[in-house]
Amino acid sequence: MSSERDPHSGRLRHARIVLPPLAVFACGFAAAYGVGASAFDAVTFAFALVGALAGVWALIRLEARGRRDDRLARDLGELTAAQSRMLADAAERRPRLRVLLLADNRGHERARIVRQRPRPLDIEQTVAFERSLALRTLPSAKTPLTGSLEAYRKPTERDREAFRDRVEEYADTLREALTRFDAYRTDSALLVRGRFRFENSGRRSAHNVAVKAHFPDPFEAVTERLERPPLPLRPTFRGKRTALATLLGADQRRGAPGPTIPSRDPPSAASIGGVSNPTYGPGSALVEIGVESLPSSSPVDMDDEAGWVLRLSEPGTYRIRWDATCDELAGPERGELELEVVDLFDHAPIRSIDELLADLDAREA
Repeated sequence: MSSERDPHSGRLRHARIVLPPLAVFACGFAAAYGVGASAFDAVTFAFALVGALAGVWALIRLEARGRRDDRLARDLGELTAAQSRMLADAAERRPRLRVLLLADNRGHERARIVRQRPRPLDIEQTVAFERSLALRTLPSAKTPLTGSLEAYRKPTERDREAFRDRVEEYADTLREALTRFDAYRTDSALLVRGRFRFENSGRRSAHNVAVKAHFPDPFEAVTERLERPPLPLRPTFRGKRTALATLLGADQRRGAPGPTIPSRDPPSAASIGGVSNPTYGPGSALVEIGVESLPSSSPVDMDDEAGWVLRLSEPGTYRIRWDATCDELAGPERGELELEVVDLFDHAPIRSIDELLADLDAREA
Protein backbone atom coordinates (compact mmCIF):
# COMPACT_ATOMS: atom_id res chain seq x y z
CA MET A 1 0.00 0.00 0.00
CA SER A 2 1.46 3.31 -1.13
CA SER A 3 1.78 6.13 1.34
CA GLU A 4 1.60 8.81 -1.39
CA ARG A 5 -1.65 10.77 -1.61
CA ASP A 6 -3.64 10.81 -4.86
CA PRO A 7 -3.75 14.45 -6.17
CA HIS A 8 -7.01 13.78 -8.04
CA SER A 9 -8.82 12.74 -4.84
CA GLY A 10 -7.68 15.96 -3.11
CA ARG A 11 -8.94 18.14 -5.95
CA LEU A 12 -12.25 16.26 -5.97
CA ARG A 13 -12.72 16.84 -2.24
CA HIS A 14 -12.02 20.58 -2.61
CA ALA A 15 -14.48 20.75 -5.51
CA ARG A 16 -17.22 19.21 -3.36
CA ILE A 17 -16.65 21.93 -0.78
CA VAL A 18 -16.40 24.91 -3.16
CA LEU A 19 -18.80 24.15 -6.06
CA PRO A 20 -22.12 23.81 -4.14
CA PRO A 21 -21.96 27.33 -2.63
CA LEU A 22 -20.95 28.80 -6.01
CA ALA A 23 -23.85 27.04 -7.67
CA VAL A 24 -26.30 28.38 -5.09
CA PHE A 25 -24.81 31.85 -5.43
CA ALA A 26 -25.16 31.76 -9.21
CA CYS A 27 -28.78 30.60 -9.05
CA GLY A 28 -29.67 33.28 -6.56
CA PHE A 29 -27.99 36.01 -8.55
CA ALA A 30 -29.68 34.90 -11.76
CA ALA A 31 -33.10 34.76 -10.13
CA ALA A 32 -32.78 38.19 -8.57
CA TYR A 33 -31.32 39.82 -11.66
CA GLY A 34 -33.99 38.19 -13.83
CA VAL A 35 -36.84 39.85 -11.93
CA GLY A 36 -35.34 43.29 -12.55
CA ALA A 37 -33.22 43.82 -9.42
CA SER A 38 -30.03 45.78 -9.65
CA ALA A 39 -26.70 43.99 -9.75
CA PHE A 40 -25.94 44.99 -6.14
CA ASP A 41 -29.29 43.72 -4.86
CA ALA A 42 -28.86 40.52 -6.84
CA VAL A 43 -25.43 39.90 -5.27
CA THR A 44 -26.80 40.61 -1.79
CA PHE A 45 -29.69 38.23 -2.31
CA ALA A 46 -27.37 35.54 -3.62
CA PHE A 47 -25.09 35.81 -0.55
CA ALA A 48 -28.09 35.77 1.78
CA LEU A 49 -29.38 32.64 0.04
CA VAL A 50 -25.97 30.95 0.40
CA GLY A 51 -25.83 31.82 4.10
CA ALA A 52 -29.38 30.56 4.75
CA LEU A 53 -28.73 27.28 3.02
CA ALA A 54 -25.40 26.90 4.86
CA GLY A 55 -27.15 27.40 8.23
CA VAL A 56 -29.83 24.85 7.36
CA TRP A 57 -27.17 22.39 6.30
CA ALA A 58 -25.22 22.96 9.54
CA LEU A 59 -28.34 22.33 11.64
CA ILE A 60 -29.01 19.10 9.75
CA ARG A 61 -25.41 17.97 10.31
CA LEU A 62 -25.53 18.83 14.02
CA GLU A 63 -28.78 16.93 14.49
CA ALA A 64 -27.32 13.89 12.76
CA ARG A 65 -24.17 14.07 14.88
CA GLY A 66 -26.25 14.39 18.08
CA ARG A 67 -28.22 11.28 17.18
CA ARG A 68 -24.99 9.45 16.52
CA ASP A 69 -23.48 10.58 19.83
CA ASP A 70 -26.60 9.48 21.71
CA ARG A 71 -26.40 6.09 20.07
CA LEU A 72 -22.71 5.77 20.99
CA ALA A 73 -23.43 6.82 24.59
CA ARG A 74 -26.24 4.28 24.86
CA ASP A 75 -24.04 1.52 23.45
CA LEU A 76 -21.23 2.48 25.84
CA GLY A 77 -23.62 2.41 28.81
CA GLU A 78 -24.88 -1.03 27.88
CA LEU A 79 -21.30 -2.26 27.54
CA THR A 80 -20.38 -0.81 30.95
CA ALA A 81 -23.41 -2.43 32.58
CA ALA A 82 -22.53 -5.77 31.03
CA GLN A 83 -18.96 -5.51 32.30
CA SER A 84 -20.21 -4.54 35.78
CA ARG A 85 -22.44 -7.61 35.85
CA MET A 86 -19.51 -9.78 34.80
CA LEU A 87 -17.27 -8.29 37.50
CA ALA A 88 -19.99 -8.68 40.14
CA ASP A 89 -20.51 -12.30 39.17
CA ALA A 90 -16.75 -12.94 39.33
CA ALA A 91 -16.60 -11.26 42.74
CA GLU A 92 -19.40 -13.47 44.00
CA ARG A 93 -17.56 -16.56 42.83
CA ARG A 94 -14.27 -15.71 44.54
CA PRO A 95 -13.46 -16.71 48.15
CA ARG A 96 -14.39 -14.27 50.92
CA LEU A 97 -12.08 -14.93 53.85
CA ARG A 98 -12.70 -13.99 57.45
CA VAL A 99 -10.78 -14.64 60.68
CA LEU A 100 -12.62 -14.78 64.02
CA LEU A 101 -11.78 -15.40 67.66
CA LEU A 102 -13.05 -18.83 68.73
CA ALA A 103 -14.97 -18.93 72.03
CA ASP A 104 -17.76 -21.25 73.17
CA ASN A 105 -17.42 -23.12 69.87
CA ARG A 106 -18.43 -20.01 67.93
CA GLY A 107 -16.55 -17.34 66.04
CA HIS A 108 -16.57 -13.76 67.36
CA GLU A 109 -15.15 -10.45 66.25
CA ARG A 110 -15.04 -9.44 69.93
CA ALA A 111 -14.07 -11.82 72.73
CA ARG A 112 -12.85 -11.83 76.33
CA ILE A 113 -10.16 -13.91 78.02
CA VAL A 114 -10.20 -14.12 81.83
CA ARG A 115 -6.93 -14.93 83.59
CA GLN A 116 -6.78 -16.10 87.22
CA ARG A 117 -3.70 -14.56 88.76
CA PRO A 118 -1.80 -16.74 91.27
CA ARG A 119 -2.53 -16.47 94.95
CA PRO A 120 0.34 -15.09 97.05
CA LEU A 121 2.71 -17.79 98.28
CA ASP A 122 3.96 -17.59 101.88
CA ILE A 123 7.21 -19.46 101.43
CA GLU A 124 8.29 -19.50 105.10
CA GLN A 125 4.90 -20.69 106.32
CA THR A 126 4.87 -23.40 103.66
CA VAL A 127 8.36 -24.59 104.62
CA ALA A 128 7.41 -24.66 108.31
CA PHE A 129 4.25 -26.63 107.60
CA GLU A 130 6.05 -29.17 105.40
CA ARG A 131 8.79 -29.55 108.04
CA SER A 132 6.19 -30.33 110.68
CA LEU A 133 4.56 -32.94 108.44
CA ALA A 134 7.91 -34.65 107.89
CA LEU A 135 8.76 -34.68 111.62
CA ARG A 136 5.40 -36.23 112.45
CA THR A 137 6.59 -39.48 110.84
CA LEU A 138 9.36 -39.76 113.46
CA PRO A 139 8.08 -41.76 116.45
CA SER A 140 8.98 -40.54 119.91
CA ALA A 141 11.08 -42.64 122.24
CA LYS A 142 8.02 -43.44 124.41
CA THR A 143 5.77 -44.50 121.52
CA PRO A 144 5.95 -48.24 120.78
CA LEU A 145 6.08 -49.22 117.14
CA THR A 146 3.01 -51.04 115.93
CA GLY A 147 3.18 -53.95 113.58
CA SER A 148 2.92 -57.67 113.59
CA LEU A 149 5.81 -59.65 115.10
CA GLU A 150 7.91 -56.53 115.72
CA ALA A 151 8.73 -56.01 112.01
CA TYR A 152 10.59 -52.75 112.66
CA ARG A 153 13.17 -51.96 115.30
CA LYS A 154 12.86 -48.99 117.57
CA PRO A 155 14.84 -45.99 116.26
CA THR A 156 17.93 -45.07 118.20
CA GLU A 157 18.84 -41.54 119.15
CA ARG A 158 21.32 -41.51 116.28
CA ASP A 159 18.51 -42.50 113.88
CA ARG A 160 16.39 -39.64 115.21
CA GLU A 161 19.17 -37.11 114.87
CA ALA A 162 20.01 -38.24 111.34
CA PHE A 163 16.36 -37.92 110.30
CA ARG A 164 16.11 -34.43 111.80
CA ASP A 165 19.16 -33.43 109.74
CA ARG A 166 17.46 -34.81 106.62
CA VAL A 167 14.39 -32.73 107.38
CA GLU A 168 16.45 -29.56 107.75
CA GLU A 169 18.18 -30.24 104.42
CA TYR A 170 14.74 -30.81 102.90
CA ALA A 171 13.53 -27.48 104.32
CA ASP A 172 16.48 -25.59 102.77
CA THR A 173 15.99 -27.32 99.41
CA LEU A 174 12.24 -26.70 99.52
CA ARG A 175 12.74 -22.99 100.23
CA GLU A 176 14.89 -22.59 97.10
CA ALA A 177 12.51 -24.72 95.02
CA LEU A 178 9.50 -22.67 96.13
CA THR A 179 11.27 -19.47 95.08
CA ARG A 180 11.76 -20.87 91.57
CA PHE A 181 8.24 -22.29 91.56
CA ASP A 182 6.73 -18.93 92.48
CA ALA A 183 8.64 -17.26 89.64
CA TYR A 184 7.24 -19.89 87.27
CA ARG A 185 3.71 -19.20 88.53
CA THR A 186 4.18 -15.49 87.91
CA ASP A 187 5.48 -16.04 84.36
CA SER A 188 2.83 -18.60 83.42
CA ALA A 189 0.05 -16.34 84.71
CA LEU A 190 0.99 -13.75 82.06
CA LEU A 191 0.32 -16.14 79.18
CA VAL A 192 -2.72 -15.60 76.97
CA ARG A 193 -3.99 -18.58 75.00
CA GLY A 194 -6.56 -18.52 72.23
CA ARG A 195 -7.71 -20.02 68.95
CA PHE A 196 -8.95 -18.69 65.62
CA ARG A 197 -11.85 -19.73 63.42
CA PHE A 198 -11.46 -19.35 59.65
CA GLU A 199 -14.54 -18.76 57.48
CA ASN A 200 -15.14 -18.49 53.73
CA SER A 201 -18.47 -16.90 52.78
CA GLY A 202 -17.71 -16.87 49.04
CA ARG A 203 -18.94 -19.32 46.42
CA ARG A 204 -15.52 -20.85 45.81
CA SER A 205 -13.15 -22.83 48.04
CA ALA A 206 -9.85 -21.28 49.07
CA HIS A 207 -6.56 -23.19 48.97
CA ASN A 208 -3.22 -22.59 50.68
CA VAL A 209 -4.66 -19.91 52.94
CA ALA A 210 -1.99 -17.92 54.81
CA VAL A 211 -3.18 -15.88 57.79
CA LYS A 212 -1.16 -13.25 59.65
CA ALA A 213 -2.48 -11.86 62.93
CA HIS A 214 -0.76 -8.70 64.18
CA PHE A 215 -1.06 -8.40 67.96
CA PRO A 216 -0.21 -4.91 69.25
CA ASP A 217 2.16 -3.99 72.06
CA PRO A 218 2.57 -5.11 74.82
CA PHE A 219 1.91 -8.64 73.46
CA GLU A 220 5.09 -10.72 73.17
CA ALA A 221 5.80 -13.99 71.43
CA VAL A 222 6.61 -16.95 73.70
CA THR A 223 9.83 -18.30 72.25
CA GLU A 224 11.23 -20.08 75.32
CA ARG A 225 9.93 -23.30 76.76
CA LEU A 226 8.12 -22.93 80.08
CA GLU A 227 8.66 -25.90 82.40
CA ARG A 228 7.23 -26.31 85.86
CA PRO A 229 10.15 -26.61 88.33
CA PRO A 230 10.26 -29.82 90.37
CA LEU A 231 9.54 -29.82 94.10
CA PRO A 232 11.54 -32.05 96.46
CA LEU A 233 9.80 -35.06 97.97
CA ARG A 234 8.98 -34.71 101.66
CA PRO A 235 11.09 -37.19 103.70
CA THR A 236 9.40 -39.91 105.73
CA PHE A 237 11.10 -41.72 108.60
CA ARG A 238 11.66 -45.42 107.95
CA GLY A 239 12.75 -47.66 110.82
CA LYS A 240 15.18 -50.49 110.30
CA ARG A 241 13.55 -53.80 109.59
CA THR A 242 14.07 -56.85 111.76
CA ALA A 243 15.51 -60.11 110.49
CA LEU A 244 12.04 -61.68 110.61
CA ALA A 245 10.57 -58.88 108.46
CA THR A 246 13.37 -59.35 105.95
CA LEU A 247 12.48 -63.01 105.62
CA LEU A 248 8.79 -62.16 105.09
CA GLY A 249 9.44 -60.15 101.90
CA ALA A 250 9.56 -56.62 100.54
CA ASP A 251 8.76 -53.52 102.54
CA GLN A 252 5.08 -52.66 102.09
CA ARG A 253 5.50 -49.07 103.23
CA ARG A 254 5.87 -46.69 100.29
CA GLY A 255 6.54 -43.02 100.30
CA ALA A 256 4.14 -40.68 98.59
CA PRO A 257 5.12 -40.27 94.93
CA GLY A 258 6.37 -36.92 93.78
CA PRO A 259 3.94 -34.69 91.89
CA THR A 260 3.75 -35.27 88.16
CA ILE A 261 3.51 -31.79 86.65
CA PRO A 262 3.48 -31.46 82.87
CA SER A 263 5.00 -28.40 81.28
CA ARG A 264 2.92 -25.97 79.24
CA ASP A 265 4.98 -25.62 76.09
CA PRO A 266 4.30 -23.34 73.13
CA PRO A 267 2.93 -25.42 70.23
CA SER A 268 5.25 -26.73 67.54
CA ALA A 269 4.94 -25.96 63.83
CA ALA A 270 3.29 -29.27 62.92
CA SER A 271 -0.01 -29.43 61.06
CA ILE A 272 -3.19 -30.81 62.62
CA GLY A 273 -6.28 -31.36 60.50
CA GLY A 274 -5.08 -29.17 57.64
CA VAL A 275 -4.44 -26.17 59.94
CA SER A 276 -0.82 -25.55 60.83
CA ASN A 277 0.19 -24.73 64.37
CA PRO A 278 1.04 -21.06 64.78
CA THR A 279 4.56 -19.80 64.23
CA TYR A 280 6.00 -16.65 65.77
CA GLY A 281 8.56 -14.12 64.65
CA PRO A 282 11.45 -13.68 67.11
CA GLY A 283 10.67 -10.88 69.53
CA SER A 284 7.45 -9.94 67.74
CA ALA A 285 3.73 -10.53 68.24
CA LEU A 286 3.07 -11.65 64.67
CA VAL A 287 1.23 -14.99 64.58
CA GLU A 288 1.14 -16.88 61.27
CA ILE A 289 -1.17 -19.83 60.51
CA GLY A 290 -1.66 -21.85 57.34
CA VAL A 291 -4.83 -23.61 56.19
CA GLU A 292 -4.53 -26.14 53.37
CA SER A 293 -8.14 -25.84 52.20
CA LEU A 294 -11.04 -23.64 53.34
CA PRO A 295 -14.33 -24.76 51.78
CA SER A 296 -17.20 -22.41 51.09
CA SER A 297 -19.65 -21.89 53.97
CA SER A 298 -17.87 -24.44 56.20
CA PRO A 299 -15.65 -22.95 58.95
CA VAL A 300 -12.33 -24.46 60.02
CA ASP A 301 -11.11 -24.14 63.62
CA MET A 302 -7.66 -24.35 65.13
CA ASP A 303 -7.16 -27.56 67.10
CA ASP A 304 -7.48 -27.54 70.89
CA GLU A 305 -3.78 -28.27 71.28
CA ALA A 306 -2.67 -25.90 68.53
CA GLY A 307 -3.83 -22.52 69.78
CA TRP A 308 -1.65 -19.44 69.85
CA VAL A 309 0.19 -18.55 73.07
CA LEU A 310 1.43 -15.04 73.80
CA ARG A 311 2.68 -13.16 76.85
CA LEU A 312 0.79 -10.07 78.00
CA SER A 313 1.95 -8.05 80.99
CA GLU A 314 -0.96 -5.60 81.11
CA PRO A 315 -4.65 -6.55 80.88
CA GLY A 316 -6.90 -4.39 78.73
CA THR A 317 -8.75 -4.21 75.43
CA TYR A 318 -6.67 -4.61 72.27
CA ARG A 319 -7.33 -4.55 68.53
CA ILE A 320 -5.80 -7.34 66.45
CA ARG A 321 -5.26 -6.71 62.74
CA TRP A 322 -5.29 -9.70 60.40
CA ASP A 323 -4.78 -10.34 56.71
CA ALA A 324 -5.37 -13.54 54.76
CA THR A 325 -4.26 -14.62 51.29
CA CYS A 326 -4.95 -17.71 49.17
CA ASP A 327 -4.25 -19.03 45.68
CA GLU A 328 -7.57 -17.75 44.32
CA LEU A 329 -7.16 -14.11 45.42
CA ALA A 330 -4.98 -11.48 43.78
CA GLY A 331 -4.58 -9.55 47.04
CA PRO A 332 -5.11 -10.08 50.77
CA GLU A 333 -8.37 -9.85 52.66
CA ARG A 334 -8.07 -7.70 55.80
CA GLY A 335 -9.98 -7.24 59.01
CA GLU A 336 -9.74 -6.41 62.70
CA LEU A 337 -10.67 -8.21 65.92
CA GLU A 338 -11.14 -6.93 69.47
CA LEU A 339 -9.77 -8.90 72.42
CA GLU A 340 -10.35 -7.99 76.07
CA VAL A 341 -8.08 -9.56 78.69
CA VAL A 342 -9.28 -9.43 82.30
CA ASP A 343 -7.30 -10.48 85.41
CA LEU A 344 -8.94 -11.90 88.55
CA PHE A 345 -7.18 -11.93 91.91
CA ASP A 346 -7.49 -14.03 95.07
CA HIS A 347 -5.38 -12.58 97.88
CA ALA A 348 -5.71 -15.54 100.28
CA PRO A 349 -2.13 -16.74 100.94
CA ILE A 350 -0.93 -20.27 100.20
CA ARG A 351 0.75 -22.10 103.11
CA SER A 352 1.15 -25.70 101.92
CA ILE A 353 2.30 -27.73 98.93
CA ASP A 354 -1.18 -29.18 98.43
CA GLU A 355 -2.70 -25.69 98.20
CA LEU A 356 0.07 -24.61 95.84
CA LEU A 357 -0.50 -27.46 93.38
CA ALA A 358 -4.29 -27.15 93.57
CA ASP A 359 -4.09 -23.43 92.78
CA LEU A 360 -1.83 -24.00 89.79
CA ASP A 361 -3.93 -26.87 88.42
CA ALA A 362 -7.07 -24.74 88.72
CA ARG A 363 -5.51 -21.91 86.71
CA GLU A 364 -4.10 -24.21 84.02
CA ALA A 365 -7.26 -26.27 83.60
